[in-house]
This record gives sequence, structure tokens and C-alpha cells, in this order.
Amino acid sequence: MTPATAATAARRAPAAPRPSEPVAPVLRPVAPPRRRPRHRLRRLVAPALLVTSLLAVVAGHTMLAQRQLRLSTLQARLSAEQVRHREEVLAVAQLETPSRIVGQAERGLGMAQPQQVTQVPSVPLSTPLATPKVGPAPPHPAAAAPGASAGATSTPAAAAAPTTAAATGSTTPVTVPLTTLAPSSASGASPSTGR
Repeated sequence: MTPATAATAARRAPAAPRPSEPVAPVLRPVAPPRRRPRHRLRRLVAPALLVTSLLAVVAGHTMLAQRQLRLSTLQARLSAEQVRHREEVLAVAQLETPSRIVGQAERGLGMAQPQQVTQVPSVPLSTPLATPKVGPAPPHPAAAAPGASAGATSTPAAAAAPTTAAATGSTTPVTVPLTTLAPSSASGASPSTGR
């Protein structure tokens, strides 16, 4: 062998690994790792939560503004009704004054001040009252007079008209003077309301 061929053979021959040097692993290209879907989900969820929270804040402010507007409207109505109530209380107080009632009675109803006032004594409720004696009504002299008209209500005959037993529930007729009923029926108002 010539020295040149020996050198080329030495170059071609693989060198034996030395036991003291580590052997390097063989490297080969690897595909890039797939991204996990959680990263993608996180990237989508964060903006969606932000947009949703902003929409919730806007909706809350809108509802608050609507409620505030309704509250303002109700407060305005309440103050108007309070003013109206005060005016009506004042009108009632003016209508209840004794001078106005007396004037209305004298002018509108034709009433007059009494000449004399009689005080009726009070009776305790524990004292029993005597039972009234009821008998037939005596005939009135004017009713028996010939030529008296049956329809005249201003005659003394109409002042005491006997009632039947059906009205009182007894068999004995009772005399009720019509003059006690005349003021309430003449005014055209019921005595319970006073109007």
C-alpha cells in the first residue's frame, strides 16, 4: 500500500468511537406542536365577557333612567294631588262655617230665626219611659163640616190624619200629626243628609 492509498483508506474507514466521549443522538425534524384549544377558548371568552358586562352596564343605566323618569312623573302627580286636596279641604272648611249655613238657610230655604228657644231636659237612658195610651182619634170638627174639600192639605183636618193598623202593627189606629212631616217633605231633601 502506498502511503496515499493508506491515507485515503483511513479517511474512508469510520473512526471507532472512543469510550470516553458520549455519543450524540441523531436529530430529525419534528412537526410543530398543535396549540391546545383552551388557549383559543380563553382568547374568545375574555372579549365576550367584556362585551357582555358592558352591555349589562348599559342596560342597567337605561332601566335606572326609565325608573327615575317614572318616579319624577309620579312625584309631580303627587304634588298636584296634594295641592288639589288642600284646596278641597279649604273649600269644605269654608262651606262648614256657621255664618254661611245660617245665610243659606235663611235665603235658600226660607227659614227664620226662632223667637224663643226651649231647652229640653235630658233624661238618663236607665229611666224607663211610661207606655203611651193609644186610642181612637176623635173626629175633627172641620173634617165633619159639610162643604169641606177632600184635597185641601192646608186645612186643620189634614193636620191630624189617622193611620191604619197596618202601619203600626197594632189593631188600634194611631194619630200622627202631618205637621211634623211637613218641613222635611216641603224642602224636598231627606232629613238624614240635611241637603
